[in-house]
Amino acid sequence: MAESVDPVTHLVIPLLALLAAKQNVRMAVLLSVFAILPDFDSLFGPHRMVLHNVFVIVLIPLAFIAFARLRKPNLVLPGLIVLFYLCSHTLLDLDGVAFFYPLDANAYKFIPVFEFFTAPTVHFAFYFDWGVVPLLPATEYRLISGLTIAYILFVGLLGFTYRDGVKKCIRKTAAAMKLFLRRILRYGGKKGSP
Repeated sequence: MAESVDPVTHLVIPLLALLAAKQNVRMAVLLSVFAILPDFDSLFGPHRMVLHNVFVIVLIPLAFIAFARLRKPNLVLPGLIVLFYLCSHTLLDLDGVAFFYPLDANAYKFIPVFEFFTAPTVHFAFYFDWGVVPLLPATEYRLISGLTIAYILFVGLLGFTYRDGVKKCIRKTAAAMKLFLRRILRYGGKKGSP
């Protein structure tokens, strides 16, 4: 099995894709926790089984989006962003996922492979490595990889370069979270509260 993708990679790649697509920065950052949510299935048993299957990754968010479209249209976009985060997680884990758990406990891989050869002549090969593979035991789950260090350095450099914009974004996000928590504590989720 190929090396497991760490949580920071699961978080950074879809977040950067959403930011490149000019989505709402605050919403993309606040919902980014869904990019790593499937990895918590390692707490309940084999990794890439309980929270990596099509029922959790696709059907639950689609049901939420359908409900939101009928009742609360302003929640459709957040639902689509959550669906994007969950699907991107599974796409990054295509080296072994139990897609149809609990109906089928087999893990399937579907990995695009691009090879470049220089001897005896220069040529390329592109194919898909696919099939049934054993699930990665939860004890072998990697929380951080060498690539994570590069992300941290890159984000730190960006933060330093654009520190005024980052400070402004952090202040706005903190103010929004403060207001949100204040409303929850004040009204306690009672019906009819603003």
